[in-house]
Amino acid sequence: GYFALANLNYNGAHYNTAVGFSAGEVMTTGIYNTLLGGLAGDAITTGVRNTALGTFALTNTTTQSNNTAIGYNALTTNVNGGRNTAVGTDALALMNPSSSGNSYNAAFGYGAGANMTTAFQNTLLGSRAGVEITTGNYNTAVGYDAGYSITTGTLNTLIGSLAGDALTTGGSNVAVGYFALATEDAHGQNVAVGNRALANQNAGSTAYNTAVGNDAGYGITTGIQNTIVGGLAGDALTTGSNNTVLGTF
Repeated sequence: GYFALANLNYNGAHYNTAVGFSAGEVMTTGIYNTLLGGLAGDAITTGVRNTALGTFALTNTTTQSNNTAIGYNALTTNVNGGRNTAVGTDALALMNPSSSGNSYNAAFGYGAGANMTTAFQNTLLGSRAGVEITTGNYNTAVGYDAGYSITTGTLNTLIGSLAGDALTTGGSNVAVGYFALATEDAHGQNVAVGNRALANQNAGSTAYNTAVGNDAGYGITTGIQNTIVGGLAGDALTTGSNNTVLGTF
């Protein structure tokens, strides 16, 4: 492609592949890079072992290495971060650590982690999973819109479509199942396992609720320190606290 690897000047085998307008245009001594798409990796100079596939993929990275960006605009803003994986249109599109280093973020799906800026060690799988994360770290979100609203929350594990999708600053939550812990926003230390478990909780404080089973604790809103195990167990509780419920219904 026009200007592809136009400035490469490496004295030895470089094993770079660049296909597309200006792909790898300013690369000088970078090696083992694979760039496919218009402006893909066009700012890389000395970075190594980067893979960029898609227009504007990895387009601002210069010296960092071991990034994989597949999809339009994937990892497009990143200058300083290394060892990230973004697969999907706009995946990790705004990620750019404040200083050079390895971020270890992985985002798979349309818009996954699209608004992330300086966060690190997040794993996001699903369309729009963790899309609003900015600086929150150590989050795992798997499923459509899982962890959608997290901004600065940390240490959340959310698996299932819409799991924990209202969380913003809340941390240390576990939600597994469709719509599990779907209303809680700013607090943490909850465990919801099962479709719609703790779906309506928004306690206003650290609640320490545990609900295991489909619809377990479904109706809880501000109740705290409840332990509920079983399908539909404690599903009518709303503001009650310190209850232990074991068994279906």
